[in-house]
Amino acid sequence: MILAKLNKSTGESFDLSIPENASEVGLINALDFEFACFDVFEFLKNHSEEMEERKFEYLHYIIVALNSFYSGIVDFYEIDNKHLNLSSDEWNKHFSTLSNKIDYEQAEHSIISIFNLTYKAIKDTKPTLRTKDYFEYKGERFVFPTIWIDVLFQRENFNSPNVKQFIELLQNQANYIAAIKDLSKRDLKTVEHLYTKYLTDLAYLLLKEGETIPVNEVDCKKFITNRMDFFQDIDLQSAIDIEYYFNQFYESLRKDKENFYYFNSDPTTKEEQLAYIEAQNKNSDMMKRIGWKSIINRLLEIGSFNVSGKSAIEAVLTAPATDAVKTISIDNAK
Repeated sequence: MILAKLNKSTGESFDLSIPENASEVGLINALDFEFACFDVFEFLKNHSEEMEERKFEYLHYIIVALNSFYSGIVDFYEIDNKHLNLSSDEWNKHFSTLSNKIDYEQAEHSIISIFNLTYKAIKDTKPTLRTKDYFEYKGERFVFPTIWIDVLFQRENFNSPNVKQFIELLQNQANYIAAIKDLSKRDLKTVEHLYTKYLTDLAYLLLKEGETIPVNEVDCKKFITNRMDFFQDIDLQSAIDIEYYFNQFYESLRKDKENFYYFNSDPTTKEEQLAYIEAQNKNSDMMKRIGWKSIINRLLEIGSFNVSGKSAIEAVLTAPATDAVKTISIDNAK
């Protein structure tokens, strides 16, 4: 964290901790800040030629954005004027920051420099695939979904989530897309839906060692709701990494040649084409009615995951997603 000091016109002052990277940025703070920045960029777009005359109006939007991140640190009319009287060099650094052309070595105690550093910490966020298993949060230890590198070919391999996690994350993504489809990016509901999506992903994939997601729907809903509440203060980096892990995992399934018939079909005869169309129509109808959970029905029909001591549906839901996708692909190829 970078420490800065702000002064109010009343003579009061307070310290501010500015994040240096996404691990120090709260997910909800980042989403709120990015949403508030729409007004900053809209103002620049409409008034770039009038900045000298309208700079205080522009700084008002900057302070609104900072208040969204730092929980109402200061009102525009309370701030000491010294934080608003900016040199040409500070303005140049600000616009360079927005263009990703600046490398900071120090924090100046001005509204603009605080905005620059906050913006940079969020903007520079890059997702990573983790190889370290454990993740500490609020004194609790969670197993982070990871990759492993094979020694011979140095390729990335994914430790698979189970079928329950797999279908719930796919459904979560579908629900999110449907929820924002008709919303403007300036609608605050887009932030709420994105935040919910991230928390849901985290709840399904970040588990404690030996912990499993309940198979029973009611118990599962209680578990996920409680875990989403627990993760409300999660950092931006962890949320981005979870999303990236699952997207890359799904892409790795798509690239696996043995999964070709899960994602595609290659009918060569008229009979095969008709059978493929019939299967597609059946899958489409089932998808409309129950979403990605249609995969469960398909796996139960195939019957490849019968395990002693488990019900048929429990055996399916706790099977590795990699095995499930391969099973469906093999069955589709018949």
